[in-house]
Amino acid sequence: MSVIDYLVAEDTGDGWAVFRNACQVAHRGDLFDAVAFATHMAEREATRTPCRVRVTTSMDSLEAVKGSGP
Repeated sequence: MSVIDYLVAEDTGDGWAVFRNACQVAHRGDLFDAVAFATHMAEREATRTPCRVRVTTSMDSLEAVKGSGP
């Protein structure tokens, strides 16, 4: 069974890129908007294909969340 992977990663310091299987499909200025978009697309795709679908973030994304406050 194949896997469809959505990845959220920092994009040249001016926002966040969303990749689907290594191809960039979106750009968002806010990390949480990027994750929400990737999650929405993954959930939609999971209902229409027999493939496994997952959303991951880069380590840069996790560091940005830690420094964002409460």
